[in-house]
Amino acid sequence: MRKYLIIAAAMFITFAVPAKAEMSLKELANADAITKVFGPCGQPCVVNKENDGGVLLMAYNAIAEVKAKHIKIEINSVCASSCMVLAAEARPYVCLGPNALFAYHKTNGGEPMPLPADLKAYVINHGGFPDYGKPMGLMYHTQALNYWPACKA
Repeated sequence: MRKYLIIAAAMFITFAVPAKAEMSLKELANADAITKVFGPCGQPCVVNKENDGGVLLMAYNAIAEVKAKHIKIEINSVCASSCMVLAAEARPYVCLGPNALFAYHKTNGGEPMPLPADLKAYVINHGGFPDYGKPMGLMYHTQALNYWPACKA
């Protein structure tokens, strides 16, 4: 049984929190939902390191925290998959820096990512959701500014 727990913990660390590698497992366990998604990022939460997504449940927990605490999120890097879902669902609290880039795909279950209708329409009009594991579709900064505001300098 202990062997399976060790394997499960290793898989969690490897697949669920790759961007948070600078945090110890204890720090991660005690971290708030936003830190679990982006790593330590301050207030406002400035996302300057690539975020390739992760566990959707963690993103939904972070969305709830952003909305409850009115935390501003400044995205200034690649924001892929569940990171894009978070940015979409917490849109009133999100702004974009000049290096923001969104990436999207189908879920590992073959369904489109759970995005609001306007972003889903954008994706469909730009080739649709690529299959999970294939190169992701991209929404560049200039296109994304139609959906999120630019951060104030």
